[in-house]
Amino acid sequence: MTPSAIPVKRGPCISWAITLEALEAASPTIVGNAAYDALIARCAIKAGATVLLTWNVKHFMRLGSEVARLVKTPAELLRL
Repeated sequence: MTPSAIPVKRGPCISWAITLEALEAASPTIVGNAAYDALIARCAIKAGATVLLTWNVKHFMRLGSEVARLVKTPAELLRL
């Protein structure tokens, strides 16, 4: 699984509905472990995260502009 930081404000954000939404929102070409990236990204959005912290930037950038604007590496976060 991709190391990511997801601040959750209202308790756990994983539900079957969110899982299904994340997988449906991901491109049909995203399969295998990339499905976990899609789920992490959807939870970050649902939780209202302002940053999705990861070293695997490329994995998250392919999930669309809503996700891409959140993605930062730890090094980028330190420069903010």
